[in-house]
Amino acid sequence: MFDSAEKRALKQQIQTLNSHLQANQNRVDHAILAYKVAQSPKWEYVIDEEVSPQKLVQYGQEGWELASAFGYRSSNTPAILGEHAYFNIRYIFKRKLVDVPDTVAAQIYQPHETQAIEDEIKGLQARLDALR
Repeated sequence: MFDSAEKRALKQQIQTLNSHLQANQNRVDHAILAYKVAQSPKWEYVIDEEVSPQKLVQYGQEGWELASAFGYRSSNTPAILGEHAYFNIRYIFKRKLVDVPDTVAAQIYQPHETQAIEDEIKGLQARLDALR
């Protein structure tokens, strides 16, 4: 039969090993969560209160989608209007953030063309300053 000291030692070892198992599981859970966050889409948002049909088309062409819309009473409504107060609608649009690879940006960016335009602006600004 085991003595109480040996029983305590075995229980302590079991408790220590269970703690190690839990720590390992916590590390795995954290790594999985970090991976999910890294793989999840990232979004950007725009809030607008003046949305015309033309603006909706523009937003759509730029990749925005309507995420939410809600109404609220304007804080600058004259008190005399009461229930006929101005009612505004706030539209929230979202679109997925997309990383543009450096190779694509390099193909688009034309440093010599940009420099030529900047030089022309400086020349025109100098001429304008001379006329003042």
